[in-house]
Amino acid sequence: MSIHDSSASSVAASPLNPHPVAEQARSTITSDQFRSAFRNHAGGVAVITADAGHGPVGLTATSVISVSLDPPLVVFSVSELSSSTPTILEADTVVIHLLGADQIHIAKLCSTSGIDRFADTSIWSRLVTGEPFFPSAHAWIRGKVVNKMAAGGSTVIAVQALQARSPDANDASVPLAAPLVYHNRTWHILGEYSKHQAPAASPQTQEAVGTSAGKCQSSAEPGAPEACVIRLDESGTVNRRNAER
Repeated sequence: MSIHDSSASSVAASPLNPHPVAEQARSTITSDQFRSAFRNHAGGVAVITADAGHGPVGLTATSVISVSLDPPLVVFSVSELSSSTPTILEADTVVIHLLGADQIHIAKLCSTSGIDRFADTSIWSRLVTGEPFFPSAHAWIRGKVVNKMAAGGSTVIAVQALQARSPDANDASVPLAAPLVYHNRTWHILGEYSKHQAPAASPQTQEAVGTSAGKCQSSAEPGAPEACVIRLDESGTVNRRNAER
């Protein structure tokens, strides 16, 4: 494992701060080193669409995060290198599609350069408010851009949700889509076979996390114990065969 220290000086360690951060930072880390640090950090896959009056655009993003429930806010970033960025920055509203594994074709479509991503009119439409969207997406959120912040070669955009569509979690007849994840430059699928079962907890731990011994929830669920995580197999790919055993 390689370690790249970009700090100029460090704060002394203490019992309350066993891993001190740098007082000052200087840019000695290279783009390859920075990219390598994130290579094992998996992200959900989303597609952002917009139309500022010059035609629809769409891009695939793994930077989408929810930051507030009241008001409902979503944040994502767009690179200045993307051909879709100027339109998204100009648009007042956008549609954020949260994709399941069955929509991987949309993710690939909107991450491919040099093509007309909206040439196939059978897979996209427009909302009554005018925004382009992909109806087959597992879930989508239409929102108003409320803030922007320049960040290096990208722009961070905050969006307030105005409308959303997702499967009814209480309707047992509608199965939830398997999540689509991007990890180490590869598409992956998460499901029951990729759930990591934590070892049985002690009574004290059970009381602390409010769950029964041996029960493990997805870390994406509110209140899930920290030991419960979704993971891929050691080869970095989904292993359905082992899951069936």
